[in-house]
Amino acid sequence: MLLLLGVILVARIFMALAWVGLVLGLGIAAFAIMAWMGKVQLPKLIPEDAGKKRSILGATLLSGLLFGSCGVIGIGERREAAKKEEQRLQVEAAKAEQAQLAETALQKRRAEIPTFVKSWRDELDKALVHAETNSVSALERAKAIAKEIADEQSRLGSPVPQELVEADQYARKIQGDVEIYVGVANALTGIPADTEKGKKAAAAQKWLDADASYSSALTSIGYLESLNEPWRSKIPAGFDLAGQRRRVEALKRGIAGAVARERTRIERAEAKRKEEEAKAAAYRALCGEAPAVSPWDGEVVGLESVIRRTAHDPDSIDVENCTQPILSEKNCWVFTCQVRGKNAFGAKVLNQHAYSYSRLGFEQLK
Repeated sequence: MLLLLGVILVARIFMALAWVGLVLGLGIAAFAIMAWMGKVQLPKLIPEDAGKKRSILGATLLSGLLFGSCGVIGIGERREAAKKEEQRLQVEAAKAEQAQLAETALQKRRAEIPTFVKSWRDELDKALVHAETNSVSALERAKAIAKEIADEQSRLGSPVPQELVEADQYARKIQGDVEIYVGVANALTGIPADTEKGKKAAAAQKWLDADASYSSALTSIGYLESLNEPWRSKIPAGFDLAGQRRRVEALKRGIAGAVARERTRIERAEAKRKEEEAKAAAYRALCGEAPAVSPWDGEVVGLESVIRRTAHDPDSIDVENCTQPILSEKNCWVFTCQVRGKNAFGAKVLNQHAYSYSRLGFEQLK
């Protein structure tokens, strides 16, 4: 055991020393071969017995080859480690180069920010001017520029250049102004359109639709009335805002009675619907699930045992050929069955009866 541990320890040392292990191992193997061939003189410690001598030389040869192999393995491990270290250094160098390039590009981008900001401001000013004639298109352009600025802030990271912060604030202001243009344009076109739509709905006696259209027109009028200067000046001089309000309010008052009656009718219908649904739910709860029909003889499961409780001759009762239970309006699950059994006189008769089923049990219908 100690010899084995010693061999393992020496082999490990030769793997660590690598080239020394290779040279010494091959030297020991060469010595054993030459001693075997009688080319070198053996130490006096080696016995003269030929068998023992061969065993010792064989062991020496194997040990030399083992130690030489450990040296070769050690050399391979060192080369592999050196190769991995070289690859690691190459990767780190590539990362460092990429980081340097990214930093250079970032610094270049930061240096170009004033140019970008000027371009964005010019575009925003043009969008604001364009909003007077085509507010929707101008709003889309303002939103696109605001997104470009936000993307640039995200790309540059912290700290965000002050010029970019100011450009973002300016973009938000312009976008808000353009949205007012859109609101004014929508209101100016929406008031007469909603008013006309309300008149058509009233003519067709669609009172709720008419009332909704008039309310929408009044909302647009209220929006225009809430504007401060200079936005109030954007309303055309010929657009009589106060007159529009008077006309729409008069139209809305004119159908108020019909609207109230229509809403009352709808509320009553809704209340009745809910009441009927509640009754139907309670009825379904009372009726429960449909009773099962046996696939063997067509008996509605459970009916035969109920009939036997009151029969003259319970053992003679046989229920068969039942129809599939149908949920009725008054008697829950209704079906018919053929019932065989002996009467009070002992005669076996066949009758067909109608039955109902609920959670309360089975009942024969008259």
